[in-house]
This record gives sequence, C-alpha cells and structure tokens, in this order.
Amino acid sequence: MLTETINSECHACFPILTFAIFQRQAEEWILVSNQSDFSSIGSWGHAPPAKLIKIGQNRFGILFHHNNISSGISIGEIILVSELNSEFQIVLHEQIALRYLEEGWGYESEVTFIEDAESDWHKIQITTTGTIPTSATKQGVESIEEEKWFVWDEGSYRLAESN
Repeated sequence: MLTETINSECHACFPILTFAIFQRQAEEWILVSNQSDFSSIGSWGHAPPAKLIKIGQNRFGILFHHNNISSGISIGEIILVSELNSEFQIVLHEQIALRYLEEGWGYESEVTFIEDAESDWHKIQITTTGTIPTSATKQGVESIEEEKWFVWDEGSYRLAESN
C-alpha cells in the first residue's frame, strides 16, 4: 500500500485515491485491476491512516481510520473499502468515536474482524466504551458499554439484529 500527498493546502479537499490489485506471476507483478479518482475519504489532500486487512476467505480490504476535530468536538470513523464486482467500493462506513472536549465526555470503539463459518466475509464486531450525557435536559454523564455486530449482506456490511 502506497500513499502520496499531492496538494495539502485545501482543508476541504479530498485526496485523489487510486486503488490497484497486483498479482505475482513467475518473477513479475501483473496489474489485475485498478480504479482511479476514488475520492471522499480524508481531508487537507491527505488520506487517513489505513491498513490492509483480511475481511473474508480470499478477501481483503483497506480500513481507513479517519479523525476530525472541529470546535472542540472530535469524531472518529472507520471506512472499509474492498473490491466487489471488479470495482472498489465503500462496504462499511461507521462512526466509532465521539468526544466533546469542553463538556468532558466521550467514547471510543474497538473494531474486530471475526471469521464467519456461514459466509465468505468476516463478521465485524464494534465494542464501544466511554461516557455520554445523561440527557439533553440534565447535566452529568453516564457510562456506556455497547457491542454492535455487522454482517455481509448483498454488497455491503449491515448492522446485525443479533450476534
């Protein structure tokens, strides 16, 4: 996985992303597929940190961890891109962190990919811990512990009703 920043002067500008798959044949690398101008991930012309991960049997994806801070609010999200039907697509986009610095509360999540015996695609477990406001009308915070599961469903991940 390679990344290069071309323009970092525009905070509202997405980077121009190109995805490609290469396959090793004998002593050469052959370009199998590529898609240019895949955008809408990142800011200031930079792609967020990313990892190549296994998301199923013979399936891989690029998991971006995007964070944004504005006016004392920090938001974290994951964006999972994978090849599907010969095109790279966003197959999951989920908020995983929120922190209100001035109000003193926030939560974070851990993301885990788990093999699924019934599917070619792994399940995704998102475990969230932290604090949230008690209510919109009362001051104070309360603890939050939440677990969400996502399963593959016809072209993208969807929230499962149960594990």
